[in-house]
Amino acid sequence: MFHVVDNLFVGRMNDTGDVRLLRFKSPPLTPPNANGVYSSLHTEADLVICAEMWPSVVASVSRMGENFGRFYQAQAFHNNVIDQPAWPKVPTE
Repeated sequence: MFHVVDNLFVGRMNDTGDVRLLRFKSPPLTPPNANGVYSSLHTEADLVICAEMWPSVVASVSRMGENFGRFYQAQAFHNNVIDQPAWPKVPTE
């Protein structure tokens, strides 16, 4: 799992693309595993974002939001699709 900051970790759980966010109350003794089992005594947050929702989260917090097919681009990137959609041109008006 990737250590973001302050005992917050994020990791991909499976080939489908589910993402788990874990925040520990104190630094874990060993690097956490996205599929590991952790007691609520040691965690402040444990959230799974399903693969169908993750691209929407990524696109929504991007600068331009989900406009112009950003959901599909985030989905293709997250799933490592070889033929990713081209970035659309941003309207100038």
